[in-house]
Amino acid sequence: FQDIEKLSNLDKLPEYVIPENLSQTLREYQKTGYQWLRFLYEYNFGACLADDMGLGKTLQALTLLSEVHRDHGAPSLVVAPTSVLHAWKAEANRFAPELNVYVHHGSRRLKEIPDDVDVVVTSYTLLRIDPEVFARSWRLLFLDEAQRIKNPTSHISKTCRALSAKYRY
Repeated sequence: FQDIEKLSNLDKLPEYVIPENLSQTLREYQKTGYQWLRFLYEYNFGACLADDMGLGKTLQALTLLSEVHRDHGAPSLVVAPTSVLHAWKAEANRFAPELNVYVHHGSRRLKEIPDDVDVVVTSYTLLRIDPEVFARSWRLLFLDEAQRIKNPTSHISKTCRALSAKYRY
């Protein structure tokens, strides 16, 4: 309840430093988005990023992941449509190359997540097919195109809710 009280007494967002290792200069609205995500992370809240396509939600998410993964610990999980899995990896390589990203996809996918991975990217389909791989604690969970879980009685919605993650975006 203390965190909610702090939120209700907030006049403006704190200014968080953009991670230095980020290879992209954020636009002002992307900085504001990152500041908001970073603030919510600090106060133990999840978030929903909902704006038009092409405005940099992935970059804002990678900026937060870059900041959070400066400290070693549990990996984070990104669940996305199959069509954008490799785009997440390419964006991470381009903007946050210090993140070790593993794409869990294809016939040669691993049965266990390597210890040195910061971020795992997988599809909604493989989340259902390989539940044992994802039965662990995640630092952050990002659901890209989360409308896929809008039906709370669907199998994928139940599967996503069952994931163990303190922060959900």
